[in-house]
Amino acid sequence: MSKRTALLSLLSVSSVLGLSLYCSELPVFALPPVTGAPVDEASPEATASASASDSNQAQAPAPSSSPSGASTTTGTPSGVLTGSVATTEQTAESILVELEQTVHHLKDASWGAFCEAQRPDVIYAGGPEVIGGMVINPIGGSGLIPTGGYLPPRKKWIDYYSMHVAYLAPLLKQELDSFKMPAGVSSDTMDDYQEYAKIGGRLPDLCDKMITACQGPKYDNVTISMAAGMLNEELKRYDKVRKEIYKDIREDYKKEAKEEKNISK
Repeated sequence: MSKRTALLSLLSVSSVLGLSLYCSELPVFALPPVTGAPVDEASPEATASASASDSNQAQAPAPSSSPSGASTTTGTPSGVLTGSVATTEQTAESILVELEQTVHHLKDASWGAFCEAQRPDVIYAGGPEVIGGMVINPIGGSGLIPTGGYLPPRKKWIDYYSMHVAYLAPLLKQELDSFKMPAGVSSDTMDDYQEYAKIGGRLPDLCDKMITACQGPKYDNVTISMAAGMLNEELKRYDKVRKEIYKDIREDYKKEAKEEKNISK
């Protein structure tokens, strides 16, 4: 045997052994067993089977997360306040608190416009004098004598105060309309509510009158002072009754809660 033939035989044997070792290290893959008759995916049976499976999954009820196994999709969870009376009471009190803030700012604006239109016109009559070691105080203590008239209202301040009223008036009306007396209050509270509703019903109209009185270019002292003064006085009356209503509602429901507690015992 020649050297060339021996070399080729040796290379052939080495290749076969290397391939055998490489194949022995490869992982073995097994196909899953086929069960049942083959079904065409586009056949009506396959489509119906898939639709039925999807329908069953959609209709399957969600598992309950309650420890006791009870359904949590219905009913009211424990520890949550229920009942229209409790909700209405809290809503009424919150609206009254909002009205307190709105009325407070309206009173400031109306009072500012009133004071601006009521600035007196004065003249200076001289200061204190010293005569022989005696100090003679000026007339009126300050030396200013009122003439009986008023200084013209300044446009920038009248516009400033009327702008605030024009902004707050719609909010006031909205809050007044949204307030409803809760059920179960006493007759005394309802009597106070009658007065509350009467005064509150006049406030939006008084706001409009002040806004109209503060429109230029002519700013009349008497017109502005009367409109702003009437609005300010009615706001004071309303706020007083509002405080009484808020206090009455809280006392009525405290009394009712106490009675229910005694009955439960």
